[in-house]
Amino acid sequence: MKAIVINTYGDEDALNYVDVDRPEPKADEILVKVHVAAVNPADWKIRNGMGEQFGFKLPLILGGDIAGTVEVVGDGVKSFKQGDAVYGITLAHLSGGYAEYAVAKAEAIAPKPENITFDAAAAIQIVALTA
Repeated sequence: MKAIVINTYGDEDALNYVDVDRPEPKADEILVKVHVAAVNPADWKIRNGMGEQFGFKLPLILGGDIAGTVEVVGDGVKSFKQGDAVYGITLAHLSGGYAEYAVAKAEAIAPKPENITFDAAAAIQIVALTA
C-alpha cells in the first residue's frame, strides 16, 4: 500500500511517499480503508521532533484522524463489520492515517453519521478531544 512515511524528524522534507506493508489488526482492532485523513497540529509537531519525546519509533506514518470504511475486523470485535462507514483515531505510533489503510482500536472508532461527509468526519476527532 502507499503511505507517507517519516524516517527522520524534521520539516516537510522528512515526508516520503512510499510503498509499505498493509497493517493487520489485532484482536481488539479494525483495519480501515482510509478515505480521508485530516491534518492537525499534532502531526507536524510529531514530525518536527515531539514524536521522539513521546517515544514513537521511526519509520512512522503520521495522521491520527481518519474517516473511511472497515476493511478487516479483528477477532473479538463485534461492533463493526466489513464495509461499515466509520471515523475515529488511529494508532499513529503504529499505523497512521496518511496511508491507504490504517489500524485503530475498535473503541477509538465510531460509525460515521450518514448526514456528514467523510471529509467532515475526518476533521472531528482530535479537535474535539482538544476542545
